[in-house]
Amino acid sequence: MSDLSTVETSTHPRHPEDQSLVQFTASTASAVNAYCCIMNCWIVFCEQIHQMYGEMIALYTKKLELTLTLQSTWFGLCFATYGLLTWINPLFAKELHMENVYMNSFLFGLANLPGNIVTMILLDKFTSYKFLSVALLASASSLVNIVVATPQLLVFGACTFQACSVAGWNVLDLFTNECYPSHERTTGMGLCAASGRIGAFVAQWVNA
Repeated sequence: MSDLSTVETSTHPRHPEDQSLVQFTASTASAVNAYCCIMNCWIVFCEQIHQMYGEMIALYTKKLELTLTLQSTWFGLCFATYGLLTWINPLFAKELHMENVYMNSFLFGLANLPGNIVTMILLDKFTSYKFLSVALLASASSLVNIVVATPQLLVFGACTFQACSVAGWNVLDLFTNECYPSHERTTGMGLCAASGRIGAFVAQWVNA
């Protein structure tokens, strides 16, 4: 008889107050879990910021000369590359009367191929520092041909610069990674890449 009463009692619907209490408990538990997740994420974020700040301080104190040299290289190469990329179509149109922007982009893009091929062949035979120096020097020297008013030299100089700058970019990424230990590599690459973006922005402002 007691078992039957127990079954009948258990099948009765819960009291509205009991249901409200269960819902309140569940919502409270969900809110607590969400708060804990947010706090854990915030703690991890603060730890990452603190670690990054410490690495930046180390890069600008213990390795100041290296960091500034790399940032200057990134800035200059981005300035020249993106500056010439946005300037090349008006330059071709003005000096060579080449109004077809697709053909200009094709010629300029085709110059990437020899730069990548030379990098694949010669990078293992020379140190990255020497290869980068030669690539940057060749890029700067090729810009002299752009100053000359001869149309053939202008095209040759622009394509040569593109090929040499592509080789320089390939080696610059590798060389920057080699200059920093593993625990500072991400921060160092981020600072150098940010310097490069500033150089690209300044190039657009100068071209305008």
